[in-house]
Amino acid sequence: MSNLSKPKAVIGIGNTLRRDDGVGILVLDRLVKRYAKVVANGRSPLPDFFDFGTASFDLVHKLERYTRVLIIDAVDCGNVPGEVRIFSLEEAVCEVKEGMTSTHELDLKGLFELVRRFDIKTEIVVAGIQVEDVSFGEGLSAAVEGRLPEIVKTIEQYIKIM
Repeated sequence: MSNLSKPKAVIGIGNTLRRDDGVGILVLDRLVKRYAKVVANGRSPLPDFFDFGTASFDLVHKLERYTRVLIIDAVDCGNVPGEVRIFSLEEAVCEVKEGMTSTHELDLKGLFELVRRFDIKTEIVVAGIQVEDVSFGEGLSAAVEGRLPEIVKTIEQYIKIM
């Protein structure tokens, strides 16, 4: 199968036990439920959806099966909590500050390094959602929770054009 005929994928990453860090998983869950209705109506082919939680190294192997992948993840770029920024994986690496720790087994910087090392040709885009609180606990902060419908809509609009 040629690379151009491979499907697209949307992957949620996050730790739901670290408050806003779980926003990628929660957004993915809402998208899956919304797109399940679209599939039931027999509309155009949709991307595959995957929940990768805290991003194991298996994610790298999954990436190479697709032409385009959208990764939904929490980021801390100093933006307004709940703000969505969509950027390439390479741009995401530039946002990672030195000494910054991740609650993921594989953070965006590590993912980028593996993609380069294994020469994966997949176009990878990140929907980064600004966090407010990544302390231990369940549930999103009020600021991110309040913007969840807007976050889902923004990402859904991107999926339509990817």
